[in-house]
Amino acid sequence: YLSAEADRAGQQAVMWLAICRTYRFVSEFAVEVINERYQSWRLDLGHEVFDRFLAGKAECDPSLAALSSSTAAKLRQVLFRILREAGLRSAEGRIQPIWLSGHMKRLIEESNPADLRIFPGNGG
Repeated sequence: YLSAEADRAGQQAVMWLAICRTYRFVSEFAVEVINERYQSWRLDLGHEVFDRFLAGKAECDPSLAALSSSTAAKLRQVLFRILREAGLRSAEGRIQPIWLSGHMKRLIEESNPADLRIFPGNGG
């Protein structure tokens, strides 16, 4: 049982890492919003938090500014589903830490230590 849970947690962590390495916007949200809120004990993560983040990014990025409201809502919906599936957001809408195994943490530190910041509870 514990092995299966550890394997699932590891798979979730690898999935989240791959998504953040692929999509800069998601990585920035993880670091600038999720990690920041986690470190300051503001664990609620509602839609308004995403909407404020997107609006702030849109001020500097014309492609984000050009998103329709329906596309922005779809982006939020998909990101929040990913956060739930990766174990980062509870059903109640609260940030949950992801505890990396020692092996996984070392692998990330060796390849890109800054990536630890996408995992609340693991990096500064």
